[in-house]
Amino acid sequence: MKNQLLQFKIIVLGTILFTFSTSTLFSQAASATYALTANGNAAIVGNITAGAVSTGAGYRPGGISAMSYTANGVSSTNWISYSYTTFDINSSFYNQDYYQYSVSPTAGNNLTVTTISLQASASTSTPAWFVYYSLDNFATSFQLGAVSGTNFTGLNILVPDGSTLRVRVFGMDLVANTTAFRNKSVVISGTTAAACSTPAQPASIFGIATLCPGVTQNYSVVNNPSATSYTWTLPVGWSGSSTTNSISATTGASSGTITVTANNACGSSAVQTYSVTVNSVPAQPVAIIGASQVCPGSSQTFSVASDPAANNYTWTVPSGWSGFSSSNSITSTVGAMAGNITVTANNGCGSSTPQVLSPTIITTPAIPSAISGDMFLCDLETETYSVVNDPSATSYTWTLPNNWTGTSTSNSIEATNSANGGDVTVTASNSCGTSLPQTISTVFTTISNAVSVNGATLTADQAGATYQWVDCDNSNDPIFGETSQSFTPTSNGNYAVIIELNTCIETSSCTAVTTVNLDEIAFNNLVVSPNPSNGIFTIKMDQTFDDEKLVLLNFAGQTIENNVIFNGAEISINIAEQPNGIYFLRISNQTEVSTIKLIKQ
Repeated sequence: MKNQLLQFKIIVLGTILFTFSTSTLFSQAASATYALTANGNAAIVGNITAGAVSTGAGYRPGGISAMSYTANGVSSTNWISYSYTTFDINSSFYNQDYYQYSVSPTAGNNLTVTTISLQASASTSTPAWFVYYSLDNFATSFQLGAVSGTNFTGLNILVPDGSTLRVRVFGMDLVANTTAFRNKSVVISGTTAAACSTPAQPASIFGIATLCPGVTQNYSVVNNPSATSYTWTLPVGWSGSSTTNSISATTGASSGTITVTANNACGSSAVQTYSVTVNSVPAQPVAIIGASQVCPGSSQTFSVASDPAANNYTWTVPSGWSGFSSSNSITSTVGAMAGNITVTANNGCGSSTPQVLSPTIITTPAIPSAISGDMFLCDLETETYSVVNDPSATSYTWTLPNNWTGTSTSNSIEATNSANGGDVTVTASNSCGTSLPQTISTVFTTISNAVSVNGATLTADQAGATYQWVDCDNSNDPIFGETSQSFTPTSNGNYAVIIELNTCIETSSCTAVTTVNLDEIAFNNLVVSPNPSNGIFTIKMDQTFDDEKLVLLNFAGQTIENNVIFNGAEISINIAEQPNGIYFLRISNQTEVSTIKLIKQ
């Protein structure tokens, strides 16, 4: 289109208001004017539209009267008649009555108002008035000049494309409600230019808000026809670029904010934002909390600290165990076999490294081993009883016969008897239970050491025992072969008996015997040499052995050699093959008997 510069003259009531030029191209600034003549005719020049004169609601009932048009301008009555030297547009007392003039740029244009002028009068008085303008229908407003101003120049009021300038004239100091308040020669002038506005803020960003690292996702906004390009920003560590209304982005490890602005030659829009969260694979759960030693058949709970990044958990238990859970804890019934308990934390991005716990299976202890300790008790004494320690046992319980004392939780106990026997029992325990009892039966033995005398025969009162008679007159030497309950000495003397019963030993008092008819007569000058020896002994006497009988006994009274007859005055004994120890040689004939102690070493 060819540019044409047009010249206009706007005349209101014979007055030249101003001269302006306009271009037929919106890209070039052009003058624009709204002018109101006295008879209410409006003249509009340039890229603007204008509204007709209007009035407020009226402070008086019904508001100001209908407008009439004369040579004096727009005229109406019923205004408030009070006189005010000040004015508050926000007061309901003032802002009811006004004349209003509206100007808007045509679509695609901005309007800059530089001058506003008017004339005002009243039919029966000299009025005052106040002039205000607003760009938001008087949600906010601004006063033009001082009271009763008529010509406001040097203005720079920008009326953007799509907006409306409203000017209100408030009449004051009227004599009565019949006084007509009048306006004429209202002129609003300025220039228009093609509107250049930045694009509106893009609408909400579309795309997935929660993602995993390393995935590619498209994000977009609705395309704005006024935008020529878009600027996208991504969180740190993400990759992707675009100048259109959509972008293909590859996620990094960090969460953050995606932003986009729409751009054109006038600038960039407000920023639209979208928060995105990157969920990584959960970290390995911390140590599993639960018993490290468990019993078969018991119910056990195991858990890990909850991870906010995890959606669920996967548990495995050893073969033969039961239990299932997808939370951070599991209750399982223990089987017979040990193994690993494992757990992983999971989310949409994958599963963590498993955490492992290997509890030990412990069972009720086996019956303890045989109890070591003395079964046969002879005196009031403290005896130690024990069993082999079981590593699976954490304690032992001992039970003693009545009136015994002693306590222990270990595998041994020191027990003091009370002149009675009975069962000593022990059980082994751990957290899984208690074993069967092990028992040792003890016997408390009391031995009678009394000896009864019948003629030359001595009898121990204690029956059922083991006996050894001794010669009190010969340092309590045992009388060999005399191991019966009764003993008949072959010579007078003092004798006692050693009694053994259930490992208990008691010795009687010495008892005198004086009624033996057959005396033990020692052979004259009987000599044994060497004594001690290595087992070969020579026996000599100063008389000839005549039909004597020799019996060799060991220390226990057992016969080593018997029924040997010796003649002459010397005999040799060879016991070199016998064990070292004490032996007794008994030599006798029909009238004499003698016992000789031999020591082999």
